[in-house]
Amino acid sequence: MSLLKVEKVSKRFGGVQALKEVSLEIKEGKIYGLIGPNGSGKTTLFKVIMGLLKPDGGNILFKEENITGLPPYKICRKGIACTFQLTSIFPYMSVYENVKVGILGRGKKIGDSDDTILNLLEFVGLKGKRFLPARNLTLAERKRLDLARALALSPQLLLLDEFMAGLNPYEIERALEMLREIAKQGITLVLVEHIMKAIMSICDHIFVLNFGEKIAEGKPQEISSNQKVIEVYLGRKVI
Repeated sequence: MSLLKVEKVSKRFGGVQALKEVSLEIKEGKIYGLIGPNGSGKTTLFKVIMGLLKPDGGNILFKEENITGLPPYKICRKGIACTFQLTSIFPYMSVYENVKVGILGRGKKIGDSDDTILNLLEFVGLKGKRFLPARNLTLAERKRLDLARALALSPQLLLLDEFMAGLNPYEIERALEMLREIAKQGITLVLVEHIMKAIMSICDHIFVLNFGEKIAEGKPQEISSNQKVIEVYLGRKVI
């Protein structure tokens, strides 16, 4: 079943065509990769899907409902969450309070949410630091806190923009384990990443953007051997 459809979406910033009639289809229960050179439109596409930017043309459909141009809070409440490369934590609030914000973001009363918050913090390995101000966390921990807060929104679709950027090899492996576990819980994932070994090892399907256009899509093996993708981005066969 199609969870998300991006239909001929375009976005221009002045003289720069950031997206040019990009079309994608995301199906439930899979892990997708979105790759391409810097400036190819990956983050712009995420922002359009999340309602942070209005497209100049095209439509975004989530579960067959047109959500194009809806404000971000409504899109979150419909079941889409996103994290970006630059973490958006509240530095002077505690780790626990940051996740509580996520629960509030889904438009529900807090009620008996303590167990939910603690379970999420345990899942991302931050339960022991729940009383610390978020500003005291390392980069890897801040990314995991961002992830916990996104999961607190109870999303069906989770967009992750360079979640593994800046992490060391051990932290990357740990992140991949968490993402696989999230997928097992029935949450569909779309990952923007430049760490190709990670993308190729975890994704079921990959889309490739270049200068705002989709130039290829397919299984990891197909993308890694696609001559056009190798020329504009990979530089060599990855797997």
